[in-house]
Amino acid sequence: MTDIEELVRESLRSAPPVVPSSSDPLGVVAGRVRRARAWWGGGFAAVIAVVVAAVVVPLSLRDSAAGRVVPATTVRHGVTAWGHDAVAVTAGGGYLWELRRDGGSSDGSGSLVKLDPRTHRQLSRLDVRAPLDFMTFGLGRVWVWGGGDGGYPDGLLQSFDASSSDGCQCNSLGNKGYGYAGVAFLDGHVWVTTGSAIWEVSADAARVVWSHDFGRGSSPSGVFAVGGRLIVQMSPTSTQQLIPEPGGVGARLGDTGGVSDGTQRVVGVEGSDTLLIANGPDLEQWRGYGTEFVSNAPFDSWVGYAVAMSNGDVIASTVGTENGSSHPAVWLARAAAGGSLCPACVRKIADQASVVSLVANPAGGADYVLDDGTAEHWQP
Repeated sequence: MTDIEELVRESLRSAPPVVPSSSDPLGVVAGRVRRARAWWGGGFAAVIAVVVAAVVVPLSLRDSAAGRVVPATTVRHGVTAWGHDAVAVTAGGGYLWELRRDGGSSDGSGSLVKLDPRTHRQLSRLDVRAPLDFMTFGLGRVWVWGGGDGGYPDGLLQSFDASSSDGCQCNSLGNKGYGYAGVAFLDGHVWVTTGSAIWEVSADAARVVWSHDFGRGSSPSGVFAVGGRLIVQMSPTSTQQLIPEPGGVGARLGDTGGVSDGTQRVVGVEGSDTLLIANGPDLEQWRGYGTEFVSNAPFDSWVGYAVAMSNGDVIASTVGTENGSSHPAVWLARAAAGGSLCPACVRKIADQASVVSLVANPAGGADYVLDDGTAEHWQP
C-alpha cells in the first residue's frame, strides 16, 4: 500500500461517523466520506480526490455537466447531471429543493436551494447551519437535520418555510448528545426519532409537545406515516406501530412486526396505505401496516432507497456487492395493472451510482444525489 493510499484510508477512518436517517440505512459509509472530505479542507482534499480516482477507476471519462470522474463502463439511460456539492434532494410545494454543502466553509454550513423542477434553475437560496445531512418536505416546510456523531455530537433539526422568499422564516430544535434519525408527518405534527425515543414536534418546529422513550438499548431509526398510523423502524428486522391519540397530541403503542428469515426495512410509502419494504435484494409492497403482501421486484443487490412515482412505478437504488459482481445502481420497477410491482419489469437506469438521496420530481421523473455530491435527473 502506498503512503498516499494509507493517508486516504486513515482520513476515512478518522472522519466522524454519521447516524443513518430513516431513508438512508446504508448511508453510513457515504456520510463518512462526505465528512472526511469536509474535514480535509479544499486544496488537500482536491489532491486526494484525484489520487483516489486514479487508484479506483484508472479508466475513466469526465462528465462535463457535473465535473466528476465517471468509470468508462457507466450506464446512463435518460439521465442528465445538473449539480455538484449536493448533500440531499427533496420535493414539495411544486418545487425541487437541494441541500448543498459550502465547500469553502470551515464549519460545515451550507445552503437550501429552491429549484424549478423542470429546468433545475435556481430560484432562491437560504443559509443552513451545520450539521446538515438529510432533508425532507412536509407541512409546507423544508426540514433539514443531522448530528449525533463525532463531528457534531448534538443533533439539530431545522425547519424552513417554503413560502418565504425573503429571509429565513425558520426554526430549529437541538438535542444535546443525540442526533435525529427519521422524520415523518401525521395529524399536522412532525414525528422525529432521536436516541431511544420518538418526539412529536409542533408544525413550526418550535417545541416538543409529546415524547415516548422506547427503553434502554432501543435505537429507533426510520419513521413513516401510513394509513393514519406511524411505523417506526426499531431494528433491521422489526417495526413498531404508533397510533396517534384522537386529541391530536400523543400516541399509544400498536402492533410490533418482525421477521426471522430476512430483513424488514421500510424504505418508503406508496399512496396512503402501502409500505415499500427492502428485504435484502427484493423490494416488497405491503398493505395494512405491513400485514398484507402485494408484490415484489427483485434486484441484484441490497435495496437502499425507493420512491413511488405518480403512475405507480417505483424508482429504487441498490448498493452493489463487496466482491464487485454488481455495482451501486438506480433502477426503474414498473407497476402492473392494479398498481402492484411487476417482478419481470425491472430495468437499470444508471450504473456506478451510489445514491445517498432520492426523490420523485413533481414535473416527472426522479432526482437523486450520489455520494460524491453529484445531482442527477432521470426522465422517462
